[in-house]
Parts: sequence; structure tokens; C-alpha cells
Amino acid sequence: DGGLWVEDYRYLGDLRPPVWSVFDAEGRWHRDVTLPDRFSPRAVRDGLVAGVWRDPDDVEHVRVYRLR
Repeated sequence: DGGLWVEDYRYLGDLRPPVWSVFDAEGRWHRDVTLPDRFSPRAVRDGLVAGVWRDPDDVEHVRVYRLR
């Protein structure tokens, strides 16, 4: 839909989960979304976010989460 997701900056060692700021196609802030640590979103569609999560051994797994 032309939106943009931007991960908020975290300092090294910050234990808080990653927060992503979501902007609409006109550049207006829409909402913040908290995603699991070690998860990189790749696609957002129909209320779902799909991406890659890395386990403690750095093995990649595909995961899909429903946005609430």
C-alpha cells in the first residue's frame, strides 16, 4: 500500500524488543509496532507480517505474525 516501516534505533545491549514506526504513503506516522527480537520483517499484507527470525544458533526460520 506504499507504507514504510522504520526500525527505531536501539543502543548495543538494549534489551527492549524492537519497535518499528509505520508511516503511510504520504509520510504520516500511523502507529508503532513491536516485533520479536531477532526478527526481520520482509512483507506486510492483509494484517500479517512475514519475515525471518534467527534462533540462538543464528539459524534462519520463516515466521508469520498477525498484527493486532
